[in-house]
This record gives sequence, C-alpha cells and structure tokens, in this order.
Amino acid sequence: MSMTITVCKEDEEHTLTIDPGENVSDILTKMLGNTHDCTFTVDGEQISSLKNLPKILNNTRIVVTRYSTRGAPVSLGPRGFPWELKSPKNPSRPIITIESVHISCSSDSYDANENMAGLIVYSFDGKQFFELNGHRCRTGYILIKATKNIENVKSNQGIVHGSLFKWFFGMEPDNRFVGAGFALHNGIFKFNSGVFNARDDDYHDNSKAMSEHETRLIKDTMKELYMNGKWKQNPTLSVKDISTNPFYSSDSLPIQNHPKTTMN
Repeated sequence: MSMTITVCKEDEEHTLTIDPGENVSDILTKMLGNTHDCTFTVDGEQISSLKNLPKILNNTRIVVTRYSTRGAPVSLGPRGFPWELKSPKNPSRPIITIESVHISCSSDSYDANENMAGLIVYSFDGKQFFELNGHRCRTGYILIKATKNIENVKSNQGIVHGSLFKWFFGMEPDNRFVGAGFALHNGIFKFNSGVFNARDDDYHDNSKAMSEHETRLIKDTMKELYMNGKWKQNPTLSVKDISTNPFYSSDSLPIQNHPKTTMN
C-alpha cells in the first residue's frame, strides 16, 4: 500500500506518495542532488546523513536544512523560456504552452498573516483561451484568495481548491479543466492539491504535488509580481522576464512527478 510523506525545505512544503518497494533515501537524493551539505529532521529527530535515515512510515515529515558551503552551485539550466505541458498518457492531447502569467483582478491582496489559496489555469475543454461563466481566461491565469473569504463556498471536491474554483467560476471543477493548485499557509508555500494536481485529466498522475518547473514558476511569480503588490499596476508578466538568472539546486526542490514540463 502506498504511503504519504511530507518534505519541507526552506519556505516550501511538498507531499509525496511513495509506492511499496521505493527507496526513500534514493528519492531524496534525486530530489536534492548533492545531499552532503544537508541535514535532515525526521519526525522531530535530526540526522546528519541519509545513511542514518530511520524506517519511514506513513505521514512521516522530513525537514531538509541545507547549510552553506564554499562550493559553486550547480546550475540546472536557464530560466526565461516558455514552458510546455505535455500529456504523458495521451500524445494526441494538445501541448499546453505557458508564455506569460496573469494575476486575476479578483485576487485578494497579499497578507502575511492570512492563509492564501491559489490556482493556475492551463486549459479548459482543450482550449488555452476560453470564457467560462463570464470569466475570460487563458493559460497562465492565476487566482489567489484568502481562505477566509472562500470558506462559505461549499464544494464536493475539497474545502480549499474546490471552493476556490467554485467561488470564481460558479461550478464544480471537472476533467475539462486542467490547472494546478498551491497555497501559502503560515508563510510556507505548499504545492499540493488533490483537486487539481492529482486529477485524472491526462496531464497529471495521482500525485498531489506539483512538478519541479511548476513550483518554480509559481514561487517566482508570487515573489516577483504578487507579494510585492506589483500586480495591481501590471498584472501580466512574461515568462521570459521571470528571473533571468540561472536557478540552482540549492534554490529549488525538484519533485519528480507530473505533469511533465519541459523548457524550449
């Protein structure tokens, strides 16, 4: 039977589904790259190396702390290019290209003292530009709300992301919609959503966690456009203008899951 673990690094939190027989140490090594500059706290107990990793049980929480070294960071590749989402299940499905992000004017202002829920739109009914119940959207459209402002919306698909979608579009999400959910909870980024990230829509598998490139896109957008309030003057930002510097293994937590994202 599969089990779920939580991996935390800096201001990110990810939920992973581990299948029977998978080596958790190998998974963490693939996620983090070089682990020689990391310490790990497993359910409150600190270990200095993955060699000392105890038996991992369902709902185990692993906190990763990376300390500074004098070695040069390892570049994972340049940012600043449109991203593509491809269906690993059905090659006939259209490739979804993310060229820009746009913060919805219906979003709430950032408040560090409030928990926030967000979703990014990829497509609806095979269209990357569409109108649904009076709202015009295109790939890269992002909606962010304080959870207290949507708690009165009852959804049969989750009390956070299901309610967020229903609050905005006036309907329950179905498999025509392709998107991803994220959140800010007590100042921590969470890139998990059973409603969107684990949806059976051909682009996702059953993992609640976002893929590596999705988390990078959302986190950079939040910091460069949303949290500083710039979106109120100009809500749209080209992906080519997002963090033109390289991103590094010490700056991200690669999650090996779907949807598969590639960089042109």
